[in-house]
Amino acid sequence: MPARRRRIIEFCAHLLHPDGESTTVPLLDTDLLLVDRCSAAATGQESTVPVCHLTVGLLEAALFWATGKDVDVEEVACRAAGAPSCDFRIRTGSA
Repeated sequence: MPARRRRIIEFCAHLLHPDGESTTVPLLDTDLLLVDRCSAAATGQESTVPVCHLTVGLLEAALFWATGKDVDVEEVACRAAGAPSCDFRIRTGSA
């Protein structure tokens, strides 16, 4: 996976939480996972489906700007739905 994609995800994580303690970006095979433990979009919300659409859009737009390619971003867990964190899977594939 190109390092540029990881750097832009880490930059977005820093924008979401400058303290650096609320987000992590682990590698899942060839995909990345942005783990946001205190998402502002989910704070005080209750839902059966993920609600952090703004964060998904931010990640997709930032990655498109950085790489010129569409990247699939999916919120796979959400605090509003009872998960301990909002998890965003960034499917980068092998390209």
